[in-house]
Amino acid sequence: MKLSACTYTKNNADTLERCLASLQWADEVLVLDSGSTDATEAIAKKMGARWEFRAWTGFRDQLAHVRDIATHPWVVVVDADESVPEPLAQEIRKRVESAGNLVAFAIPRETKYLGRWLRHGEFFPDFTLRLYRRDAADYEGEPHACLIPKGPAGRLENPLRHEGFKSLADQLETTQRYSTSAAEEMQRTGACPNPGLAMLLHPPLRFLKAYVAKAGFLDGWPGLVLAVTTAHYVFLKYAKLWELRHVEKR
Repeated sequence: MKLSACTYTKNNADTLERCLASLQWADEVLVLDSGSTDATEAIAKKMGARWEFRAWTGFRDQLAHVRDIATHPWVVVVDADESVPEPLAQEIRKRVESAGNLVAFAIPRETKYLGRWLRHGEFFPDFTLRLYRRDAADYEGEPHACLIPKGPAGRLENPLRHEGFKSLADQLETTQRYSTSAAEEMQRTGACPNPGLAMLLHPPLRFLKAYVAKAGFLDGWPGLVLAVTTAHYVFLKYAKLWELRHVEKR
């Protein structure tokens, strides 16, 4: 059974070559770009990937478009700052060939954060649906677009490797963008009727979940920083939602 390995980009020249090098086993490697101005396009073409352009309209739309233009029956989606180690590549091939009635698979992910590979907290094993049959899945939500399989899903054992934020400053910049997008989506859908209460309760609960319940403290100082900054993201998205509604009422 043939498979398309897909990623989406905008100015990812610093990580893209490593990502694409880890996907050479796939029957098709597809890069969907939303307007890079660095060497992203040149790197993609040098690595033999199929290059396509689509103006950015949100994660959900971009991922749905990747699904629609992929050539083969199965798709695996990898972020431009992720890579597929050989054990995972072999497992994907094996499971696609013997999927049976399963239409999607969640893949665990290990993340490198502030110089340390995390083994605890919310970011490990961080299962996420990335491998799916093209005709049996859709996307919902923004900014964290979720794959919705139209049938039963399984889990893989070998993890993706994620080398994400270049620095704490890079993470905080991303937090600002994502929290704004999340607040706008909640405003659009009418979610969270009481953002003030959510702003008060959800951030400390998120910290306790990541740092205590999921043993983020075992990841040392990076585990603490990640638990705090994740709670900060939660606070910001509800605070921005409260701001949107407060301004709207005025």
